[in-house]
Amino acid sequence: MGNIPFRSEITGDISISCQPEEHITAWVEAVSKGWTQILDNSHPGLGKSYNAGQLTAALFGVDKLIYQDANHRNPSTLPIETNFIDLPVRHNGFKLDPTRKTPLGEDFKLWTKAGETADTIGNCHRTYLFNAFRNKNFSSLDFEESGISPICGGCSLKNQCRFASGDGFGFRFQKRSAIQNYSELRAHPDSTPVTLTNAADQTFTVGRLWEEAGTLIKPVRSVDVNRGDFETTVGKLLLLEPNLLSQLQPALLVLHQLFSQQLKPNDRYGFDDAGIRALLPPFPT
Repeated sequence: MGNIPFRSEITGDISISCQPEEHITAWVEAVSKGWTQILDNSHPGLGKSYNAGQLTAALFGVDKLIYQDANHRNPSTLPIETNFIDLPVRHNGFKLDPTRKTPLGEDFKLWTKAGETADTIGNCHRTYLFNAFRNKNFSSLDFEESGISPICGGCSLKNQCRFASGDGFGFRFQKRSAIQNYSELRAHPDSTPVTLTNAADQTFTVGRLWEEAGTLIKPVRSVDVNRGDFETTVGKLLLLEPNLLSQLQPALLVLHQLFSQQLKPNDRYGFDDAGIRALLPPFPT
């Protein structure tokens, strides 16, 4: 160790080899020399997750160290469960699975399915609304950020949610408490804030550990749109943007034929991107 060059001295990327027991030392040295993105390509079973659980924010000179993992709620290694605090998410209660245990012996916590009764109390009785907004792709409206969310703004428990927790409220308090009081956190990247701030609204410096980055980082996102959504949008255009509607009408007619299945694909798997684009007329500038 000690042979890793400074990032400023190198153009492009480098590759280094080390023994399993040297991984932590190598990661820390690389970060101290300006390398901000490190991919550990060692074989499975050599202890990457176990080593990650022994890391601290202070080791890397940052305020917060976040372990990003799809299974953050039910971690697979003892150091991760012991040393990293789970960042609370909005939920209306979890289902407990006593047949599966975490390393500390806790029942697995699972999302409830339709018709199931939760075994734990929820921290947001409006979780269903957040899910509905998310499924409708309301990305331009900042409904997730509790401080300005219209869903939180219309909630009768919004003030209690900031300062305490109980049955059906307290997500904001739980999340803020975890961020303020702990340096090592574990969370799914989708529910991790882009920036973390302290009580004085100053931004924390953050390091992230990605477990199975290839499966967590998704460059493509699916948005489901049904015929009702389409017709609602056309109705809004008619009322609010009639000039725009007239320009879009040729394309909307084709889309309506696709939604109503007047136009059918020749392939059993449906239309691909190129097939749909070939049917659509040019969109206005």
